[in-house]
Amino acid sequence: MEKTIAFLSGQVPGGILLLLLVLLVINLVFSFFKSTKLTDSDRSRKGRIIYSLSVIMIYVAVWLATQPPKPQIRLMILPERPAHSEMLTAQSFEFSERFQQTALLHLSEKYLLHRWEWTFETLGPDSAFYYDKWLRLTKALHAGALLLPQKEATGYSCVWIQGSDSTEYHGSTLSDVLRQVAHKSGLLKDVSSFPETPRTYLTIKTEFLKKKYDRVIQLTSRVTDSSLLIWRAAAFVEKGKMQKIDRERAKFVPVTNPNFVEAHNILIQSIKRKTDTSETAYWLGVMAIYNQDFTKAEIFLKKALVEDPTNPRIHLALSYLLPERLREFGYKTRVDILNKAVHLDPGYREGVYQLADEYYSSGTGTESGFGTTRAQNVIDAFLKIKKNDVRILSLLGSIELKLKHFDKALVLFSKLQKMLPDKSNSYYNLGIVYFMKKEYKTALPYFLKAIQMDQNLDSYLYAGLAYRMLGENQKALDYYRERVRRKTGDDDKWAKEAMKGIRIILADTTAHVH
Repeated sequence: MEKTIAFLSGQVPGGILLLLLVLLVINLVFSFFKSTKLTDSDRSRKGRIIYSLSVIMIYVAVWLATQPPKPQIRLMILPERPAHSEMLTAQSFEFSERFQQTALLHLSEKYLLHRWEWTFETLGPDSAFYYDKWLRLTKALHAGALLLPQKEATGYSCVWIQGSDSTEYHGSTLSDVLRQVAHKSGLLKDVSSFPETPRTYLTIKTEFLKKKYDRVIQLTSRVTDSSLLIWRAAAFVEKGKMQKIDRERAKFVPVTNPNFVEAHNILIQSIKRKTDTSETAYWLGVMAIYNQDFTKAEIFLKKALVEDPTNPRIHLALSYLLPERLREFGYKTRVDILNKAVHLDPGYREGVYQLADEYYSSGTGTESGFGTTRAQNVIDAFLKIKKNDVRILSLLGSIELKLKHFDKALVLFSKLQKMLPDKSNSYYNLGIVYFMKKEYKTALPYFLKAIQMDQNLDSYLYAGLAYRMLGENQKALDYYRERVRRKTGDDDKWAKEAMKGIRIILADTTAHVH
């Protein structure tokens, strides 16, 4: 009912109710005129009809004028279907890349291009080289239009599908097929040529998407082409983000990130040579965010957004700025810009994670609260796209834990432990569930297992807490002290919690001695 009223109201707040109210007033006025003999029955009836129709026509005109534009059709481009195998290679993305580079400038406004690297990232490197996985994901993302290229013995072909319509194009070369698609499908406008894509470029790009950053750096060690150097810079940025910064110490001692220095030099040279792109500004902005230089981040990321407004990665990076900095783009809150990122790419794992976390954190934290409900809706929508995503399932488990839904959290973290039996966090999370249930004897072995596997840092703290609850203060002290000894910096809050635990035990021991 609520959706029906909203539709009938158009973009006019309470529009349909205002219309009914005005029509009621018109009828009451003319009924009054008739009853007081100010006008006869015929004039009253004619007046009622004329004025009512006039108001309805005005309302319809306003309703039509204020209707939002129709949603864009999501266009997805699959890699070239392998001729003799279901396995893809880096070169399978040549059609996708060449079409995409042109479409970013010339795509009809009717369509929203879902870039092939977004699909690759959603699938993950373990699944992205299986063609059938791409087909399944297009259905999960509800793509409204598809391009299905295929390399054949005598040339190339491409099937364009939209709704129930499909058209097949053939050509002796990939360029021939691209031109046919451009001129006959209605997808592109004002296109005369398609840029060539070097084989090296696709190899480097797919290695980057596989998170093989050292390999990317190796492959680009002698290149001078600006389109390849951007991937070299990006690889250095991603490696630099892995370096943990002690924020407390950084307030007093300058911290140098060698990977960021390398990336910065490449990107600045690109700007000086005037070969920079939106990606240049994006990566400079990402480094500025990481270094908490938000003024510089704002400059670079806004430039990137203006040049590439449909890139959800830029929207996510901008979400780390204060909302006041984003008002010129129409965003009032962090949720607004994260919603846009997820709208552009519903399979964007990090965008979904941040949006769901922001909804939950900004809500009341209660089971039926607005924030909790929205967070769970966002997670449920993503899990329909990729049902066994570890990061999103872990977030859902954490939310269930905070809501004290211990049984639901236990089911989720047990599932994750079976999916990732070699990860210490799988055991740590199960230990946390039992610890929250106050089943300390059951929780303790999970923390000890996580420590045994790879010295899981936070398990030292919780092992100490569990031993403390079980009355074994000496063992608790041992694990607390070990956690303090392994602190990662002055801003390590769990090391501080371990210190607090040590003080409590020592204070209790002193009190008992006296």
